[in-house]
Amino acid sequence: MVNTAIAGTTDTFRPSNHASTFPWEEGRPCIRRREKGVVRVLVTGGAGYVASHAAKALALDGHEVITLDNLSTGHAWAVKWGPMVHGDVGDSQLVLQILDEY
Repeated sequence: MVNTAIAGTTDTFRPSNHASTFPWEEGRPCIRRREKGVVRVLVTGGAGYVASHAAKALALDGHEVITLDNLSTGHAWAVKWGPMVHGDVGDSQLVLQILDEY
């Protein structure tokens, strides 16, 4: 379940033409795109192949991307869509610091 407070809305998005297997069809909250404003997204592992492409898609969609990666398998050169913080997602103090800073 995704907390809608991240996207700045408290209502539930219910697309009309989808099967009832989606979480929002059951009345559970999910993020919906805001009409105006930027959503900040923390992408963990963002220097890897899949997450770097996810970060690119988010940035091209108008969102602000912050990348957290320990570079154990990723590459710093793959982070092109916002700031990168070098560290591990298991470091809860670092994650809280990033959330406070951005």
